[in-house]
Amino acid sequence: MSDRRRTTTAVAASLAAVAALLTSCTTDSNAAPTDTVSSSITMATGVPAEAGPEVSVTRVIDGDTIVVRTATGEDRTVRLIGVDTPETAKPGAPVDCFGPQASEYTSAMLTGRVVRLEADPAAGDTDRYGRHLAYVWTVHDQRLFNLALIEAGAAREYTYRDTRYRYRDTFRAAERNAQSKDFGLWGKCPPPE
Repeated sequence: MSDRRRTTTAVAASLAAVAALLTSCTTDSNAAPTDTVSSSITMATGVPAEAGPEVSVTRVIDGDTIVVRTATGEDRTVRLIGVDTPETAKPGAPVDCFGPQASEYTSAMLTGRVVRLEADPAAGDTDRYGRHLAYVWTVHDQRLFNLALIEAGAAREYTYRDTRYRYRDTFRAAERNAQSKDFGLWGKCPPPE
């Protein structure tokens, strides 16, 4: 079997697994989208020229935090800008409603994949924990993964200290859509306090 065919088969299997996972977590028959990023910032425009070089996702810490390996072999922890998934790995904190599903979604979609990281000067380079802040673009289909998390109902839009980051309006619109259709956490979890 060729490498391209193996990759296509692996992508299809991952999407099917994610679809089954998210569908089982909704309260009604609405299945969350698994491979659609319906905004204007996807395949039509492709990965922005400002995005950095290709890196490989080696590990998922939780739904909104990943580890990538750079071309020099350095492992770098990356926190996704503009999204907040329910907690699964915060020391001393309980596992939040839909946290395992959000982490599993990110794992299925990103582990072992090649991505490009886009910085946003409004967000800064790192957070208070030393994690690099970035938008994550998947190379194989040129999609903004941060947005895909929100569209699937696996994350909420997150604005840190009222900072107007690059894709905030798009992320907020995607959240309203996911919430109105009870996708993912919106159909399973109580509203945040």
